[in-house]
Amino acid sequence: MATKRHFFILLAALLLATTAAWADDNNDKNLFNHMSVGINIGTNGVGGDIGLPITNLLGLRVGYNWVPRVKFSDEVDIETIDGSGFGSEEVEGKLNMGTFHALIDVYPFRNNHGFHITAGAYLGQGGVVDIYNKVPGSLLSTYERNQVAPNPAGVAFGDYLLTPDKNGNVNAYMRVAKFRPYLGVGFGHAVPKGRFTCQFDMGVQFWGKPSVWINGDGGEHEVEKSDFDSEPNKFFKFATKLSVYPVINLRIVGRIF
Repeated sequence: MATKRHFFILLAALLLATTAAWADDNNDKNLFNHMSVGINIGTNGVGGDIGLPITNLLGLRVGYNWVPRVKFSDEVDIETIDGSGFGSEEVEGKLNMGTFHALIDVYPFRNNHGFHITAGAYLGQGGVVDIYNKVPGSLLSTYERNQVAPNPAGVAFGDYLLTPDKNGNVNAYMRVAKFRPYLGVGFGHAVPKGRFTCQFDMGVQFWGKPSVWINGDGGEHEVEKSDFDSEPNKFFKFATKLSVYPVINLRIVGRIF
């Protein structure tokens, strides 16, 4: 993750240096001389930001994206690593994906029709999906069994076996990097030439390889991957294999001054 981070920071610096070299001698007159407010909607959720021109060929956006803490639930199997079954349990997941962002739009063409390359970063919490049993204490019998059995049992969620604590609960989450470099392309301006405009972006956040962590009786620790084929958890299995998060975003922009 550190290598990718350094690469994209270097790439952003090169883009800025190249664009600055293209800018004419009067570009410094455009430094922060306008401001816009934008409303965003897309795979980052709903958000707001401010936009500022740095030069004729550079724009800055800083803001926050809010994702509703949507809940989803599945009936999952209770089993051991070797596949022995002990019934099922309803497990609930909850999204936790709000982020701050700082993005620089680079307009590579002098006619400045709005096409831009964007480099920057998103900053959010490490845990993006919380996972827990829907009925508190419902896994107490599984916990008691684990105290005497050599092969512990738990809920089979994705590729992970989540064992309950002494209160009969599972409290886990999917973790990614808090700092997530971003690279993308789009159309539109950070600050409109008129009063209103729209800006469209698509790209990826580089959030690293996801991992699953659990809070148990021995404290917080990472859960090792297993190999379960439980059908209800195909999406979670897919999500834990993604090292990037796709971004598609529409920004409605109004210029303040």
